[in-house]
Amino acid sequence: KHLKKTAENLQNARGVRMSDILMQYGFRIEQEPQEVDAKVLPLPTLSFKSGGAVQLGDGSWNLNGVKFASPADMSSFAVVDFMGDSNHIPPVLSFLENQFKVMDTHGIELPANIDPVAAAEVIKVQCKSGEFDAIRQCVIRAIDNAKQYFIFDRAGHFRKNNVWFKTKAVNSETGEIAPCLVIPPNEQSDDLSIMLPQENHMPTHQVTWNGGTPTKARLRVKVVTGSDIKEVVDPFDFRFYKGKYEAQITPGVWQAAKFFGFMYLHPSGRDEDHIHPEQRQCHITPMISKSVSDIECPSVVFAYLPNDDASTYHILKMVSKFDCGVQSQCVVATTFAKQRNPDQYCSNIALKLNTKLFSICKRSRAWNTAFDSKNGIPWVAETPTLVIGIHLSHGLGTDTTTCVAATGCLDDGCMQMAQELKVQPKSDIVGSLLMQEITKSLCHQFRLHNGNRMPERVLVYREGVADNNFGPIVDTEIRAIRQGLFDVVSSRVDDFECPNQSLCQKKGCVFCTPTITFVVCQSNNVPRVVPSERPTTKSKNVPSGTCVDKLIMPFQNGMQLSTSEGKISREKPEGTNMQLFELSDGGFDFLLVAHGGLKGTSKPIFYRTILNENFVWRKNEDSTPLTKEMLQQCTYCMAFQYGTASKAIRHVPVLEYSKRLSNMAMGYVGYLLGRKGTSNSYIGLAEREPDDNNGEHEAPETGPDHYINSDVSSCFPLLFLVVCLYMVTDARVRTHLSWLIILDDCSHFYR
Repeated sequence: KHLKKTAENLQNARGVRMSDILMQYGFRIEQEPQEVDAKVLPLPTLSFKSGGAVQLGDGSWNLNGVKFASPADMSSFAVVDFMGDSNHIPPVLSFLENQFKVMDTHGIELPANIDPVAAAEVIKVQCKSGEFDAIRQCVIRAIDNAKQYFIFDRAGHFRKNNVWFKTKAVNSETGEIAPCLVIPPNEQSDDLSIMLPQENHMPTHQVTWNGGTPTKARLRVKVVTGSDIKEVVDPFDFRFYKGKYEAQITPGVWQAAKFFGFMYLHPSGRDEDHIHPEQRQCHITPMISKSVSDIECPSVVFAYLPNDDASTYHILKMVSKFDCGVQSQCVVATTFAKQRNPDQYCSNIALKLNTKLFSICKRSRAWNTAFDSKNGIPWVAETPTLVIGIHLSHGLGTDTTTCVAATGCLDDGCMQMAQELKVQPKSDIVGSLLMQEITKSLCHQFRLHNGNRMPERVLVYREGVADNNFGPIVDTEIRAIRQGLFDVVSSRVDDFECPNQSLCQKKGCVFCTPTITFVVCQSNNVPRVVPSERPTTKSKNVPSGTCVDKLIMPFQNGMQLSTSEGKISREKPEGTNMQLFELSDGGFDFLLVAHGGLKGTSKPIFYRTILNENFVWRKNEDSTPLTKEMLQQCTYCMAFQYGTASKAIRHVPVLEYSKRLSNMAMGYVGYLLGRKGTSNSYIGLAEREPDDNNGEHEAPETGPDHYINSDVSSCFPLLFLVVCLYMVTDARVRTHLSWLIILDDCSHFYR
C-alpha cells in the first residue's frame, strides 16, 4: 500500500510512473503472479489408544469417541462460577457433568472414590464481580474449599465409605513425586498422613497391641467378591466407583466387591502374625506424615465465565498461576450454550486438560505419532534429540523489557514439553548468559525425562529474526548455546577434554558437544502461496503441507550459509568417533503452509537455516543427515503435535508454546513494574513490613510464598524473572510457576 501510494504521488506530481523508474534498474512489474512448482508433504499417522489411526482432513481430525494414548490424571479440582443463576445459560454443574462424562470417555482419570459432580456442588465458589481483588479472593477460596473437601475430608465422604483421597505427594525418602492415598486427620488434630504404593514404601502404619512392641505393618482391605469369596487387597486396589465398591484382584481388572473390613499385614508374611483390629485391642498410628504443601490439591481450577471478556480471563490466569500456582481451565458459558454438539466442545476442553496435567509421574499425551511406519517424529526419533523453540516478546513504545521464552521437547514425539523464561533489557538478540542458562536448564530437564541420557543432537527454531541480524545470531546466540552444551557435557565427566582442544578452548565445538541445527522462522514475510488451479477445499487455499523450496529462494540456497567451511570444519581430529556425511549442500530454505486455511489466504512460514551441523557430522550409526527434505518433513510432522488443538498449526509447537509463555509473562512484568493498576494491592501480592529477622519478610498466611518490593521499578536493570513450567529440580516436579526476583542490592531474594 505504501509503495502504491508513493507511485501515485510521483505520477500526480511529476508525471513519472514507477514502472519507468524500475525499468532503468532492470526491473519490471508483472501483472500476473509468479508460477512456481510446489509439493504437498506426506501426512503423519496419528493413533489413539482406541479407534486406531484417525482420518486426517486438510490437517485436522475428530476426537469423538477416542481414548487418549496416555490419559492424564485429574485427582482433584476447584470451581469458580462467574455465572450464577440464569434462565438461558446451563449452570456450571450441568457443564461439569457433561465435561466429566467426556473426560471419562477419553480415558482421563477423574477424582477417585467420589462423585465429582456432587463434590463440585459442595466446593464451588460464586464470583459476582470482575474486579481483581474479588477474583483473587474467589480463586483462593475455591482452592481452600477443594483442600478442605479432598485432603481434610470435612464433608466426611471418604471416612464414611472407608476409602481415601488419591493424589500425588513428595516421597521424602527418594525426593520423587509418587501416587498416594491421604489419610484424613481425626477431629482432634489437623495432622495429615499418607500411604504410598507398596513398591515405594511397604509399611503404612505402626501397630501396637497389649502394650507390646510397636510393629510396622501395611494396611490391607478385606473384601468379598462373587460367590462370597473373601479376598485381601492393597488399598490402591480398592475403590468406591459410581456408588459401588470395586476391587482389583487381577492386575488391571476391576470387579464388583463388598467391603468386609481392614487388616494389617505383618512384615513376616505369616497369617498368624497379621493384625485384625476387630480381634484385639490395637493402637494404630500412620507412619508417613505430610504437610498440605507436599500434597497436590487441586489439580486444576475450573472457571465458568459469562462471556469471552479478555480482562476477566487475564486476571484469572494471572491469579491462578502467579499467585496460587495452580493450573486453570476457563470455559465460556455462552459458547457452551450455543453448541449443537456439546460433547465436541467438551472434547476440546479435555484435550487442553490432558496437556496441562502432564507431569513426571503421569506423562500424558493425547495421541501417538508415526511416519513411514516408524514411531515418533521423523529424524528426531532416531537418536536422543533436543528440539528447542525460542520466542521474544518486546514491550511497546518506550518499554525497555524483553521476555525470552524457550520450550524444549522431552520426548521423540515432540508432545511433552519443558519451558524456561527469562527477562532482559530490550533487544532482538538473546543475551549470552541468558541463552547459556536456558540451554543448560532444558538439557537438565531432558536428561531427567530420558533416564539421564544427554541429547546427541539439538534442533533450534528461532522466531523473530530479521536478515540483518543473522550475523549477531551466529556470534551471540549460537555460541552461547554451544557454551551451555559444553558446560553440561564437561560437568558430567571428571577432567573432561575435547578431542579438538586447540580450536575448542573450552568454548565447545562440534566434536565435544551435541551437533546443532539452527533454523530461523520468519512468519512476517511477503510471499503468498495460492493454488493455480481451482482448489478443492472450502477456503480455496492450498492444502495443509504445501511446501515451496525452488525458484523463489535460489539466492539463499546458493550461498550455502549453513554448512560452509568457515562454520563447520571437515577435518576429523584424533580421538573422536564422529563420522562425516559426504553430501553436497543444495540449500535448506523453504516456505511451508502446515495448517489448513479456514479464512483468507494462508500465510506460509519462511524457514531459513543458518547452521546445520547435522547435515555434515553424525555421532553414531543410527543418525541420518538432516537434509532439506528431511527438515521439511520433520517440521511438518511437528505441526500436528500441538497438545491443545485437533489440527495442524501454522508454527511448530515449540514456538507456539514459547510465544504464549512470553506474551503472558510480558503482561505480568507490567504488573510487577507497577505500570498496571493503581497500587500493589491491585496485583494481589502480599506485602509485609520488615520484621526483626534481618529485614526479611514473613510468608503470607495463605497462598504460595510470592513477594515483590514496593519499588520494583527503581531496580529494573537488575531485575531477572525466571519462570519454570513443569520444572524438574532435584528429582522433584514443581507443577506451578516459580518466580525469582533479584532486587537492587542483590542481597535479598524473594521467592
